[in-house]
Amino acid sequence: MANTTKWVLDPTHSELNFKVKHLMISNVKGSFQNFEATLLSDDDDFRKASVSVNIEAASIFTNQADRDAHLRSADFFDVENHPNITFQGTSCTRFDEENYRLTGQLTIRGISREVSLDVEFGGTGTDPWGNEKAGFSISGQINRKDFDLNWNAALEAGGVLVGEEVKFSAEVQFVKQAQPVKKILVTGATGQFGSATINSLLEKGHPVTSIAALVRDEQKAAELKSKGIEIRIGDYDDVPSLEKAFAGIDTVLFVSASDVEKRVAQHENVVKALSASSVKHVVYTSFVRDENAGPSAIDFVTEAHVKTEQWLKESGITWTFLRNNLYMDFVPVFIGDNVLESGVYFPAGTGKAAVATREDMAEAAANVLLTEGHENKIYNLSNTEAWSFEEVAETLANVTGKSVNYYSPSQQEYRQTLSGAGVPEGYVGMFAAFGEAVKQEEFDTISTDLENLLGRKPLSLEQYFQGVYTN
Repeated sequence: MANTTKWVLDPTHSELNFKVKHLMISNVKGSFQNFEATLLSDDDDFRKASVSVNIEAASIFTNQADRDAHLRSADFFDVENHPNITFQGTSCTRFDEENYRLTGQLTIRGISREVSLDVEFGGTGTDPWGNEKAGFSISGQINRKDFDLNWNAALEAGGVLVGEEVKFSAEVQFVKQAQPVKKILVTGATGQFGSATINSLLEKGHPVTSIAALVRDEQKAAELKSKGIEIRIGDYDDVPSLEKAFAGIDTVLFVSASDVEKRVAQHENVVKALSASSVKHVVYTSFVRDENAGPSAIDFVTEAHVKTEQWLKESGITWTFLRNNLYMDFVPVFIGDNVLESGVYFPAGTGKAAVATREDMAEAAANVLLTEGHENKIYNLSNTEAWSFEEVAETLANVTGKSVNYYSPSQQEYRQTLSGAGVPEGYVGMFAAFGEAVKQEEFDTISTDLENLLGRKPLSLEQYFQGVYTN
């Protein structure tokens, strides 16, 4: 099996330029001054190369200050709200020894479109300091209107001030990295969080050969296997199976167990297996909490996380704790299928929760797995704003155009109502406990950690509801 080789852009010997028609008669040229890129290849073979590019939109330069300011404004790149332009390669086709076609997703102003680029491979060489480099010439074009770059001005003689087609070219050098790409194992890989994290790792260009998935039932991992993910069988109840699964792994995403009653014992097994392995770094999905608060309505949830964090700290393995807030995805579950007819009925009082989507938290986890500087750190993965369930009702009304009221019953009334409706007792107790925890403001933990890890604002409640209730 080929080894994955990482190449990093040499900014000193790289440039990214563009040109667009002006007055319909000549080209205005410009460049982006600040950008970075990573290329992953099989050994030194670029036929299946994976490329990730990040461009600082505000670094646009056309040698004219007023024009550059206009390009940074909301008329064009809107850098205040969309600071980065990104490209994520999805496929690479080789035509001959020098010529390739690179296809991927280009994202500008939050809008992603598939684009194909012509790539000429210039070869490899070694600089005077012993660094091995690879050089490429890249060209392509886009229609700026595809990315909502619509500003223009009509000319008296006909035509427009700025052309729609933008041609760009890049001359780039990449430096081969000495360190091999780390092997990442995701536990709970067939669950929603684990599978979302794996998808994010793939989207960000981590090679499929460097991702492994821990599953209990191989039959349930058919989709992962079809993507080329290595499947490893292991069970949180079986320490030897975990020790075998962790062999040869550099970094583990330890997704907390779904069985609340068995979670403490299962997590202890996982930490035992990790301690006996050569794993260098564990990223653990913990749970948000106020460490100075008193007894919690959801102690049955937090107990395992408190103990697991302590065990990992004592294990000697480098750790990162992702203290996840309540998933925004749970809000529709709490408020029920008939919420538009019956209103929001939940015992949360006026308490607020800084909920965030599972997808956003999984993407943040992928970013932690792929980047450095997270060793022995704790991140509170909460949204940058918090919502009460009265605001949940108001947001739902705004999104759907229907009147939605909020009623916060007592714990006794809520439990009786759900039991009378035939809800299983285990769910009744869990829903009631989470309602009380929201009421006690255990989830009112606004943080910028998630935003910083994502490099963008997390999805808001209104945006999430638009996807759930208007489709």
